[in-house]
Amino acid sequence: MQIKDLKPGMKSVDIKVKIVKKVIEKKIKTGRLAEFEVEDETGKITLVAYDDKIDELELGQEYELKNAFVNIFKGKKQLNIGRFGKVIKV
Repeated sequence: MQIKDLKPGMKSVDIKVKIVKKVIEKKIKTGRLAEFEVEDETGKITLVAYDDKIDELELGQEYELKNAFVNIFKGKKQLNIGRFGKVIKV
């Protein structure tokens, strides 16, 4: 799958992306949340990661994300890697 193919509501998404930059990291009631800008050859999207997943992601590195999901937040499409997702360094 590629970024251009992502649609809101998709679940169990497996996708390969490169981390371009870390946009924000903050504490939330249930732990930590961070937003990253990620890309592939078809486009860019915001990746939202939680807790331990944040520590697995490095700028400039490519990853295979397994079991991610897509939603809309403040009118923008986002890719999310939650507690059931996997992050694999490529």
